[in-house]
Formats: sequence, C-alpha cells, structure tokens
Amino acid sequence: MIPQYVKDEIDKRNQKFDLENHKIGFLGNDESEKGIEDDFQKRCFEWFSQMFLETFDPRWFMSFSVPNGAMMGGNPKQRMINAVKFKACGLKPGVLDIVTPVQAHGFAGLFTELKVKNNKPSEEQIYWCKLLTWQGYNCQIVNSFEAFQDLYLWYFSRE
Repeated sequence: MIPQYVKDEIDKRNQKFDLENHKIGFLGNDESEKGIEDDFQKRCFEWFSQMFLETFDPRWFMSFSVPNGAMMGGNPKQRMINAVKFKACGLKPGVLDIVTPVQAHGFAGLFTELKVKNNKPSEEQIYWCKLLTWQGYNCQIVNSFEAFQDLYLWYFSRE
C-alpha cells in the first residue's frame, strides 16, 4: 500500500507537473494470457534470451525483473518475515514487473507490467506509471505475449 502522505504528495505534483496527462499504455487483445503471471514472465525472459542469442544485441540482455509478493514463498509466518525484510531493503508496492534500462524513441527506459486473464493494474501500479512517465520513461501494461513481443520489437527497433 502506498502511504497516504505519498499519495498526497503525488496529488500535489499532479497539479504542479500535470502527471494526469502522461500516457500509460495498455497493450494486448481480447485473448489475454491464461494461467499465472509467473509463467507469462518466464516466457518473456526466455524470449529475451532467444533474441539475444539471435542478434547478439546487448539490449536484449539488459532487462530484469523486480521481485514482488509472489516471490516471498513459505508459510504465512515466513512470508511476513520476508515482507518486513524486503520492505526494509527498499521493496516498494506497485513497481512494475520488468525494467529495461535502455534509452530508445526518446524515452529514458521502459517499464512493463504483465497481466494475465482479466487482471487490472493496482492503484499503486498506476501511481508508479504516472511518476515514471513524468520522468521520461515509457510504461506499458501488457496482457498478451504477442503484445509483449510487438512492444519490445518496436522499442529495440532503430528510430
């Protein structure tokens, strides 16, 4: 959960910096990914590896994932211990799944959130997208592997 004081500060900056007009992309189609998000993410990173091996372009190697609650594992007590530890180490709710620190098409980098079935982005994810686009990043929420591939093929294409 984003603390209220952070939301208040974001709302102030919304007025000052016009965060509302920063575009957040929603890519996909009616045939969204089935199953669990972890499987979708594994498929995406397997494709990154394949593209790197085919092209030897280091940009395909530079994306990485951000840990989230699904990675805590264990019983409820262990998950709580891990949650406290991760939060103390800087884990923040709502950060998007994949970070691509590559400048392209006028953007500082690309942040991608993967969604399966009819899942929608959380309030925290929307706030992160607004803040990141305000800082010059491209943020996309993707619900199909084909849309994910199209996004990265476009992003890594020459301008």
